[in-house]
Amino acid sequence: MPAERIPEMVSVLTMVGGRVIHGAAEHTALNPPLPPVRPSYSPLLTGANAP
Repeated sequence: MPAERIPEMVSVLTMVGGRVIHGAAEHTALNPPLPPVRPSYSPLLTGANAP
């Protein structure tokens, strides 16, 4: 691959220590679950648009 094409590269699967950290395209089902929102008083949990 020519060096000028390196910025065009896109990773669809990233693994660290044998664990999937990020999956895109056909690998999205391998993504780990998101951690819970912290702290419990976060506007994401207590704001007008809270679930």
